[in-house]
Amino acid sequence: MPEPADDPILFQIVEKAVHSMTPDKKKQIFQNWMTLNYEQGVDYTLLWRILAVLGIIGFFAVYRHISVNRYNIKLGRLNRELVAANKKLATISYLDGLTGISNRRKFDSVLEDEWKRCERNNLTLTLMLMDIDHFKRFNDRYGHLHGDDCLKTVATCVESLLRRPGDFVARYGGEEFGIVVPGIDASGAEILAQKILDQILALKIANQGSDVSAYLTVSIGVISTVPTRSLPAKWFLNKADQLLYRAKENGRNQYRLETL
Repeated sequence: MPEPADDPILFQIVEKAVHSMTPDKKKQIFQNWMTLNYEQGVDYTLLWRILAVLGIIGFFAVYRHISVNRYNIKLGRLNRELVAANKKLATISYLDGLTGISNRRKFDSVLEDEWKRCERNNLTLTLMLMDIDHFKRFNDRYGHLHGDDCLKTVATCVESLLRRPGDFVARYGGEEFGIVVPGIDASGAEILAQKILDQILALKIANQGSDVSAYLTVSIGVISTVPTRSLPAKWFLNKADQLLYRAKENGRNQYRLETL
């Protein structure tokens, strides 16, 4: 195409034509040349795939959340059941299966705890070891079933006489019982020991094999002291056992008490 300077006549003609146009016409021509029309299509298939993936992820997230919540609820329930079972097991492990009162294991624990507590608070602690007189003869004469009933009756009787919250009785072994009484002096210990002797005799449980009485009797060793660090609880127990043996030697159906 020739340059305007090379063809002045043509240039003049075009220039006159341009000047003769209205501003709107010039604008229209300019827009026709400069405007680009784009046609763009949206890929809805890709969009639906993305939404589907997000939906699956959301479903599994909700499902996992619900599953975890259910698992936590179930786990919490099992934990509560386990705690209750352990408490029940601990309770059972501290009970004597025959008499229903505490056993030797619980007695040892209570004696140790009360010894330390009374030591801290400068309180008198009384320990009694009680033995049923001639119980072997009772079993031989009346049978072991009656012997078991006798042990149950004696345990219930002694337990009924211990009315303060800290008082404690346990089956120590065989026909022997251990009694822990914190916070009473020697005179209070004597009153309680004599009351136990009287109440057991008042049961009028026949024991014709005994050379002490026609009825069941018991012997008791009683020791009262304010615990100190220099004396262990085991020493206290041995002392009560010695006093019990002395009560038996002296004729049974009695108590022997010593205070320190």
